Amino acid sequence: SLEQGEPEQYRILSLLPRGYGKTVSCTKAGSLWSHLDDPKMTTLIASATTNLSEDIMASIASVMEGAGDLGRSAWFVWLYGNWKMGATAWKPKEFIHHGYRGRDSVSEGSFEMTSAEVGMTGYHHRQHWWDDPIYANKLRDNKVAYLRSVLTAFNASYDALHANGLLALTCTRYLDADVAGRAMRDEGIASWT
Repeated sequence: SLEQGEPEQYRILSLLPRGYGKTVSCTKAGSLWSHLDDPKMTTLIASATTNLSEDIMASIASVMEGAGDLGRSAWFVWLYGNWKMGATAWKPKEFIHHGYRGRDSVSEGSFEMTSAEVGMTGYHHRQHWWDDPIYANKLRDNKVAYLRSVLTAFNASYDALHANGLLALTCTRYLDADVAGRAMRDEGIASWT
């Protein structure tokens, strides 16, 4: 649980090329798994665009309620229950306060979303999961201005995240000075696998 121990932010970087399933395995499955470990977890999902963030949120919600066919999605509900049941808020593309969490006075949702387009004023989640904060096609136009806006949005996580929070970045590298490149240059790398 992130509530135990000395306050220290943890950072994870997953660098994979396009088409390797990084969103499914890291952002969707990883963030959901952390809620199994700690039902009161608060998670902010962020990406380059609002549409992508909404799609990620909708997929996570679908797994929590076992929507769709009785195949893979239903395994989660069979093992851990339907988290839509007892939810105090269920807007799958925006804000979820799932039933596994129960009722509490924390204003942040179990899952919420934002994007580099929108920002995160007022958000103070215990986890921020950034998934592909750079939209590759936008690098063609005004690369410098676009990259600056993405870096500003991503850097907001450092102050908005809890003192003992987790910042997870899952992305594809595009430039030396992109979000992952800056993070590796400024913070260094503790370990590499």
